[in-house]
Amino acid sequence: MKKLLLFLLAVSYFPLFAQNRLPLVAPSLPVDSMHLVTYRQTVNVSNTMARELFNRAENWYRIYYPGWRGLMHTFDSTNNRLTAKCQFWAVITLKDSTKLRTFPVRYTLTVDCKDRKYRYTINEINRADKTTYFPIEKSLDPNDKEAERNFQSLKNMDQQLHMQIDSLKKGMLKPSEAAEKKDNW
Repeated sequence: MKKLLLFLLAVSYFPLFAQNRLPLVAPSLPVDSMHLVTYRQTVNVSNTMARELFNRAENWYRIYYPGWRGLMHTFDSTNNRLTAKCQFWAVITLKDSTKLRTFPVRYTLTVDCKDRKYRYTINEINRADKTTYFPIEKSLDPNDKEAERNFQSLKNMDQQLHMQIDSLKKGMLKPSEAAEKKDNW
């Protein structure tokens, strides 16, 4: 009986020595009505026609992706739509400030242009894992054994996509070469 009591007391103290860890919280990413991670916004650009906006999007794409010929892309000048399949590596920073590439992120970028506005959409976001690709939404599982690393990678992915969006918005403000030539006759 004494041994049982000592055993129960000893076991009850183990949780006091356990490391208290805060529960992991997934990064806040934009999701659409289907609960898929999607970045989308319509941006108004006054006094600019659809064709000019399409030319600006095309110019931005060629500058932002220097190796753009190697990417799957479609420039649909009839419907003023640019679509591209893009990829980058998600990166995490280790405790010793070393940067580590974790997994490639593949996604579809679409820019639709109409008179005085354009809409960008970044969707179909996937991550690679050795030989297969799967939806990025699976990386949001807090019960995954790699959840902490996944969440750091997703935060980095979100930062990189926001930098791309900011670059696109700045590029869409610059007149295209066609517009500059038109004025300089």
